[in-house]
Parts: sequence; structure tokens; C-alpha cells
Amino acid sequence: LSTQNSGEWTTIAKVNEANQRGGVAFVVEDKVYAGLGEKSNGIRNGFYVSSDSLTKWELIPSIPAQLGVISSGVYDEQKKSFFMIDNDGKIWEYNLTTEQWTSRVTDSYEKLSHVHAGWIDLYFRARYLSKE
Repeated sequence: LSTQNSGEWTTIAKVNEANQRGGVAFVVEDKVYAGLGEKSNGIRNGFYVSSDSLTKWELIPSIPAQLGVISSGVYDEQKKSFFMIDNDGKIWEYNLTTEQWTSRVTDSYEKLSHVHAGWIDLYFRARYLSKE
């Protein structure tokens, strides 16, 4: 992560496993969540959180083995959850309160590929939240 001062960029912190393609970054209250991109060897990176001026990063445990590489997502403030789509087109929820991952794929699942944050939000709200 870097800051710009007088037209110059200065590194302020390195996120673990920062050499990745894709991935996501979210800011929620006083915390930053980042990761889940793809390493150069094709393996998905971890998901990290920082709350101390971005100098220390803690790995969020228990990422499901089935979760693919993530390149976009949205935050639902009411549910206190991230909703993300992986490279297999599956929607995943990570709840900040329970710290649990949930697959939001059903039997009538339609493969979503190359879909990004705004479309995830619209699709998910129309398809799943309207049933609750």
C-alpha cells in the first residue's frame, strides 16, 4: 500500500502475499480487508485484515477450499457481510460478525462468469435476499 505526497508515491506497508493478480480490498469502519487474488503459481491467496494504520496484517482463517480466486465483491452493511464472486462464477458470503464463509450457490445456480461488484450486488439481492 502506498500514499502520494507531493507527486511521489511512498510505500507504507506490504500486505502478505502481495504479489497477486486480481483480489479485493474493502474498508469497513476502521479496518481494511484485502487478498484472495491469484499468486503467480495460479493458487489463491489468503484473506487478510488490518486495523493498525496498515502496518500489520492478520490472516483470516478457515477459507473454504472450494473458494476460487476472487476479483470483485460488495459489502452489505445491514448483514455485515462481504459478497464475492470467484473465478468459477460462485457467490460467497463472508460474515464479519460470525467470521463464517457461506456458499450462496443453489441447485438452480446460474454460472456467473466475468461478473463484477455492481452486478453481484443486483443479482444477489434479487435472487437471494428477496426470499428471506
